[in-house]
Amino acid sequence: MHLLSHSLGKILIFAKIFLIMTINQSFSQDINYAINAYKRGDYAAALKNFLPLADIDTDYTQLRISENNPTTTPLAQYYLAIMYCQGRGVARDKIKALIWLDKARRGGNALAENANCNK
Repeated sequence: MHLLSHSLGKILIFAKIFLIMTINQSFSQDINYAINAYKRGDYAAALKNFLPLADIDTDYTQLRISENNPTTTPLAQYYLAIMYCQGRGVARDKIKALIWLDKARRGGNALAENANCNK
């Protein structure tokens, strides 16, 4: 019985690791798709893919699986800031741009550190 319990425990650990790796890979693919959509001018697709990745407030103490990738969320937030700042695919909104930039900065995104929306 103890051996069966031990084996089941190992299987569950490997399943969790596999799930986390798969989810992180999925987020990575989503962010790359969104960035490519943005670069080719498909702002509707970029917005649709950036929003779920960016709309996570990492100030919360609740851990969510999507927060396991500390690079993806701030990068998506940075791109949303640029979209709102420049009015690409969304109505130009300096306040929303600054909110997204602030979140990206707090998340450690280097691009956001030097960005502004004063144009």
